Amino acid sequence: MLLRVLFLVLFVAALAEAAIHGAATLARASLQQQELSALRVAFVAAVAAAQSAAPQGSIPTPFATCYLASDAGCEISATATISSPTPSSLATPIACPSTNCTIYLQTNSAVAESRTAYHVVTRVNASNGDTLLSRQADVAFRTFATAPYASLVGSLDATLDALEDGGAGDNGGNAGAAGTLIDVEYVPSGASASPVPGNVWRAQAQHPATAGPSWDR
Repeated sequence: MLLRVLFLVLFVAALAEAAIHGAATLARASLQQQELSALRVAFVAAVAAAQSAAPQGSIPTPFATCYLASDAGCEISATATISSPTPSSLATPIACPSTNCTIYLQTNSAVAESRTAYHVVTRVNASNGDTLLSRQADVAFRTFATAPYASLVGSLDATLDALEDGGAGDNGGNAGAAGTLIDVEYVPSGASASPVPGNVWRAQAQHPATAGPSWDR
């Protein structure tokens, strides 16, 4: 009888230990998912801030956000820092990487199309300040004198698709792709008058995005 009781106690103890380990594993997996979600949200928020600043060419102020609060304080926070790329991601390449290597900017004063780029760094931090995850990338925008004022040129994954006014992979005026150039026409008064072209083109070398560094954990 005693042997059976001991066996039953050991069996229950083993089940309890397995349950505790399982609960801890699930809790850690849930926390990791929240960390990844915080990093994604912070990165998109940082790019959105850069998009708002792009028409003026200004640099957004760094910001921090708490994503998981508890009675003890902020368990998961995220910080974002935005700066000019170094070296510039718009530097002229030595050799043209493809056959469609020229974009045409619409410099008519009504549009004033240009390009600007930012270096975005986001970090997810623990309550003690340790960095849990980080992500960084260079992002480029087409800027205009009229709405939408700034449009994300493209991204390497789906993270930023919601910010891309031209859709994922917008090549921003590539000479080999129809429908991406901005045409300007003046319409003279009079119903029978034909529109007058008002395009003012400026050619610029295209700089395709390259794979950025892997995320840090």
